[in-house]
Order: sequence, then structure tokens, then C-alpha cells
Amino acid sequence: MSGREGKNESMTRLNRIFYGWWILGACSVVASIVSATQSYGFSLFFVPLIAEFGWSRAALSGVMSLARLEGGFLGPIEGILVDRFGPRRMMLIGIPIIGVGFFCMSQLSEIAAALSIDTLLAFYGIWVLLIAGGTAIGTSTPAQTAVANWFVRRRGLALGLYSSSIGVGAASLVPFLAHIIETDGWRVAALVAGVTAVGIGIPAALLVRHRPEDHGYLPDGDTQPLATAATSSLESTRTVEHNFTMRQALATQAFWVLAFAFGFRVMVTSAVIIHLPALLQDMGFGAVEAASAVSAVAALSVAGRLGLGWLGDRGDKRSVYIGALAAMAGALLLLAFAAEAWHIVAFLVLYSPAYGGLASLQLALRGDYFGRRAFATIAGAMGPITTVGTITGPLLAGLAFDLSGSYRIAMLFFAAATAVNIMLMAVLRQPHIADQQA
Repeated sequence: MSGREGKNESMTRLNRIFYGWWILGACSVVASIVSATQSYGFSLFFVPLIAEFGWSRAALSGVMSLARLEGGFLGPIEGILVDRFGPRRMMLIGIPIIGVGFFCMSQLSEIAAALSIDTLLAFYGIWVLLIAGGTAIGTSTPAQTAVANWFVRRRGLALGLYSSSIGVGAASLVPFLAHIIETDGWRVAALVAGVTAVGIGIPAALLVRHRPEDHGYLPDGDTQPLATAATSSLESTRTVEHNFTMRQALATQAFWVLAFAFGFRVMVTSAVIIHLPALLQDMGFGAVEAASAVSAVAALSVAGRLGLGWLGDRGDKRSVYIGALAAMAGALLLLAFAAEAWHIVAFLVLYSPAYGGLASLQLALRGDYFGRRAFATIAGAMGPITTVGTITGPLLAGLAFDLSGSYRIAMLFFAAATAVNIMLMAVLRQPHIADQQA
């Protein structure tokens, strides 16, 4: 029996339901671990690291900015590798690197002493080169690409479910991680994060496959292929697949509008999720209460990830995206002037679904506008632009606090940036391959 026949037979045993759902489940498990240990988890390490080592908030925020910079540089290369070699291989390379990174983080002081370097420099190296580096290689882009390749008609829902796992993972694991930090210290929590990433992430990655056609399936479990832009005159992105090459995508206005719009979005969301626990503790909330607020963002975001993804499949994704941006802008204004507990509750209720919905719609929009042919490569090509947002957001928030002693200026700036984002999305139009071939 050939290797491919063996793989297809194992898939058949699992395929009492469409195998794409197994892919979605596996990728969701990986996303939930990454979100809990890094995207949300980093904010939990923020305060104890500052307390122990005396670093400034801007200096510690800089590590996340530098990690995003690394991701931006690796993005184009990573996208090409994912489209060429498939997501599973990249995940099996990147996830073990994450595990090694968290182990090294748990030994931060010892590693810094052994290398005779400052602990902040050692932390930068561990987080950026290992934890963020492994994440860039083996998690987000490979997982998103696999899901986008196996679903077209139900891409908004599928990516909404995938994106929801980020919220579910954070909501369930962040309080556990916070408890470990509070009772056993951040070093033990880092070790637990690494063991979890490897022990659960690798088995999940083994289930992932690249494209359904390679295994005798069609996207969404269909029995008839969708029309493509080359074979149909229909305009609806719900029934026609627009499969651009990277070169064709770069020649469209939509590519650049989306890249800059996504950059503004992640500038805001990356800053908020990193600095929210510190902001709440400045208001007098305890560490566990601040961690609970982060978990609430994750949990409430699920409504937006699922609801707005589902709504986007049945309407105009761009209009839904603009509506979510408007809600986010209002939430940021509320947070800027928050003074009482109910202000924070109102912020969480307004911000979280918008934040979650924007994350899932971003992926679906890119898939609808440019197709599956070069999904990861096109995503990687947007990386250097969106990275500017992820670099500047946390750093600007940290600098604003260090200079003014408050996060108000930062939140007002982010609300204004979201308004600019709305204007960008208002001019976005569906690109067509025929226009590039004319």
C-alpha cells in the first residue's frame, strides 16, 4: 500500500462526516493553545515580570512589537512555504520550537547568567526567536490556510468557528494560567505552557491536510465543483471562486486597502489585549480580576466570531466588517474615560464581539477576494504592512502610559485610528481576475 493510499484510508475511517470538519477541529485546538499561552497569556506575564525585574512597560511591550516585526519579515517566506509544502509540515516544525521557547523562558535568569547578558535581552531573545518564531512558522498561517482551503461556501462560518477557538481557549485556559502564576509563579506557568503546546499541538497537527482535491474531496463536502471567475460570469463571491496568484493580487487596489485596514485593526487589538490587565490594575482591580476581564474578552468574542462570520456568509462581509469597526471605536472611547466597574462591563460587552468578529471576517474577506490558490502567500505578502500595526500598537500604549501616567491618550488615538479604518473599508471593492488579464 502506498503512503498516499494509507493516508486516504485513515481519512476515510474518520470521514463519517466531511473531513474538513476534522481539519477545522485540529486547527482550532492549535489556535486555542496559542491564544491562551501567547496572545492572551503574554498579558498575564506582563505584571509579574515587571515586578521582579523592574522593566518599564514600554520596554516589555517592545518584545511583542519585535516579535510582530519578526512575523512580518517571515510572513512572505512562510506563506510561500505553506502553499508549497502544506500546513501540516510547517506545524510539525513550529510547534516544538514553541515548546523549547517556553522551557527556556522558565529558566530565564539561569540562561541570562550563563550567557552573561541582561535578563531583558535574554527574554527578548527567547520570546522573539523561539516562542514567536515557532508561532510564525507553525501555527496561525498554516492553520488558517488549511481551513480556508477546505471551505469556500461556508468559509465565513468555518473561519468563525476556527476563530472562536481562540476565545474559547483563552477563556478556559487563561484563568488556569493566572492561577498557576499566582500560586506557583510565572516560571512554572511558562513550563506548563510549553508542555501543553507540544503535548496537545503535535497530535492535532498530524490530522491536518492541505487541499481537499489532493485526497479526492471538494471544498465544503460538495459533489460538484464551484464555478471559478474564469468559467462563470456570476459576480457573487458566495458562488464564484476568485483564485488570484500573488502577482495578480498585488496589482489590485483591494490588496492594498485590505492590508492597511488589517494593519490598523491589529494595531488596536494587540495593544488593548496586552495592556488591559495593567490598565485594570491601575484602576484598583486585583490581578485575578484583571485576568478574568481578559478571559471575558475571549469568551464574549465568540459571539462575534460565530455570529458575524455566519452573517458575512449570508450578506456583504465588508458591510458587516464596517459595523464591527464602528462598535469597536465606541468601546475604545468608553474605555478611555472609564472610572467605574460598570464602565468596564459596558466596554467588554461592546468591544469583545466586535473584536472577535473582525478577526474571523478578516480571514474570510481575504479568501473571498483572492481565493485558495495562493491564500498563504497572499497573506504573507500582507504581513510586512500589518506588522507595522502590531509593532506600533503595544509600544505606543506603553509609551503613552510612561509619559502621561494614563492610558487615556492611547485609547483616544486608537479610536481615531479605527475611524480611519472605517473610511478605508468604505472604498474597498471586489477585484476581478479579468481586470488583471486585460
